[in-house]
Amino acid sequence: MKVEPLNKRSVNSVVLFVVSLVLTATATMGQGKRDWPIHRGDPQLTGRSAHPLAESYSLAWTFNAQEDIRSSPVVSEGKVFMAVTDGRLHALDLETGGSIWIFESEYPFEASPLIQDDRIFIGSLEGIMYAIDAGTGELKWQFATEGKIVGSANLLSTLGSRIVFGSYDNKLYCLSSADGAEQWSYETTHYINGTPAVSGERIVFGGCDAIVHTISGTRSDMISSCNLEIYIAGSPALEDDRIYVGNYDGQVYCIDSNSGEVKWDFKYEENAAPIVSSPAMGPSKLFIGSRDWHLYCLNKNTGRLVWRFLSQGPLDSSPVVSGGRVLIASMDGSLYILDTATGEPLWSYDCGSPLSSSPAVLTDKILIGSQAGILYCFRADG
Repeated sequence: MKVEPLNKRSVNSVVLFVVSLVLTATATMGQGKRDWPIHRGDPQLTGRSAHPLAESYSLAWTFNAQEDIRSSPVVSEGKVFMAVTDGRLHALDLETGGSIWIFESEYPFEASPLIQDDRIFIGSLEGIMYAIDAGTGELKWQFATEGKIVGSANLLSTLGSRIVFGSYDNKLYCLSSADGAEQWSYETTHYINGTPAVSGERIVFGGCDAIVHTISGTRSDMISSCNLEIYIAGSPALEDDRIYVGNYDGQVYCIDSNSGEVKWDFKYEENAAPIVSSPAMGPSKLFIGSRDWHLYCLNKNTGRLVWRFLSQGPLDSSPVVSGGRVLIASMDGSLYILDTATGEPLWSYDCGSPLSSSPAVLTDKILIGSQAGILYCFRADG
């Protein structure tokens, strides 16, 4: 592995650390002391944890699900919820990894679960959205679309108890989380891949139509759109009025959500490869993985490259940032923690099989699933 720094460190690391803590404390809605309710940490999908990353971790426990894990784990009230491609949703004890209950679907899961209060929402590759009791694993309701669901649902909490999610039937759906009743649907011209980002009543998403859509959650009215020419496989991050997203051509964009105007774009021309990773947003930097094996660190205001880190495999997983450190999983089977100022590696762990799942970050733990079917729980050292 190799780090390629492009500029000198210009801000004292202590100041950056304090700024990072303040920003994460105010911007990570829904993260309780030991919770990670959605696969990017918050409804805006910022990939920013309220819990500072430690410099190193040790393995606490593993759980063998026996099938490929593409989904990302979520955590609430001492339980870990993990979906597997064999159609099972596991509820595990956070401290021990012991099984609490198993929900069995007839169809595979690649989407990540969403937790709201006492319910888990998850979509299957058969196109069914399930609502499951978090305490018992009992099915509460299900809603069928006409295409597979590969992205997580998100909360639209300002309009009551609602969830939003996309499908390969080209529609974004808004359902009542209480009973699964459809509130509205918004139709595009192609598949919707990732998770929609939500801030207040604003919803942002992309898909195979190559368009970043910004719509109102009240009546699904369009606010703005931006055509990126090449399709969008990952999920956007929404911060203030700016959208940050990568596309399959290896380009990263910053877009004004009000006008649809591109504020800046970045592409590393030498070895550009598809981006299916979603960005993580630090105080002044953006972090995003690429299938060219690099994690890119960009200035989020200008799009200027700060540094890039070379792993030993493609980076389909999405990074998480907090406390002056960034965590990324690679298809080389390793987890890496890097210094956000320099890109220097601080810690790594070889899981022995590809990692396309994205990590959950808690007060003292990291959780991630592997394509060998193992869920790993790491505990912070010290």
